[in-house]
Amino acid sequence: NGWGIRPELLYSQRGATSRVIEEEGISAEATVKIDYFDIPVLLQYEARTGGGVRPQLYLGPSIGYKSSCRVDGSANGISVSMS
Repeated sequence: NGWGIRPELLYSQRGATSRVIEEEGISAEATVKIDYFDIPVLLQYEARTGGGVRPQLYLGPSIGYKSSCRVDGSANGISVSMS
């Protein structure tokens, strides 16, 4: 049986793309990309059992920092980008 504290540094890229096509032939598309750094500080518990199974439980807070954000959009041949 054991308790511990497990800090981590994680990088993730999140985003989405949306497309709209209207009946009149108007089409639009937008893409969002966001980069994050997450710092979870986890309390870890590991239970030792009689066999080879070692269940683990993690819980704790996480702090996130947005490092960049980019939005690209276009509609009927017109493009727009923002960072």
